Amino acid sequence: STSLDASIDRREILRGIAGVAFGTVATAFDGKPASASYSAYTARENDWQQRQENGEVQYSTARDLKKALREVAPMNSEKSKVFCPNGMSSAVSPLQENK
Repeated sequence: STSLDASIDRREILRGIAGVAFGTVATAFDGKPASASYSAYTARENDWQQRQENGEVQYSTARDLKKALREVAPMNSEKSKVFCPNGMSSAVSPLQENK
C-alpha cells in the first residue's frame, strides 16, 4: 500500500510541475493575434522587385540543381545506389521512422 501511495504522490507532483510549466508558458504568450501593416507588405514587394531588377534573384531548373548536387556530393550518383528489395529505408526500424 505504501508503494502505491508513493507512486500516486509522484504522479501528483509531476502533474503539479507540468501544470505550473504549462501555466508559465501560457502566460508568456498572451495570445495576441499576429498583425502586419500594409507598408511592411509593400516594402517587401519593392525589395523583391529591386532584387529581381539587379539580377540578385536567380532561378534554377531541376537539371541545374541536379548538376550542382553531383558537384557537391559525387558519392550520391545513380551508380552508387544498390537495389534493395525492401525499399530505400530497409535498415530503418518502425521505431526510427518519423511518420
